[in-house]
Amino acid sequence: MTSKRRRSIRNISTLTILFGIVLLCFIWSGMYYRIQSEQQLEINSAIKEIANYARAFEEHTVRAIRGLDQIALFLKYRAERDGLAALRQRE
Repeated sequence: MTSKRRRSIRNISTLTILFGIVLLCFIWSGMYYRIQSEQQLEINSAIKEIANYARAFEEHTVRAIRGLDQIALFLKYRAERDGLAALRQRE
């Protein structure tokens, strides 16, 4: 083989390797970007879901407290109207 032919084969091999490295870097960069964007989407989704659970828990707690308040007001009304003896008779 002549030296020119060896150099051209070496140049082709070098270019192929460089192209492979660049292509590999491009693929890894794309995968990194996709993983990061999906991770951010999942974090945002989790934050929204937690906020919805917190809102539902708050509404449930408020309703429960209002119900207990209604019961306390009713018992107060009955105690004022009938006296404590009427409440003790029911037990």
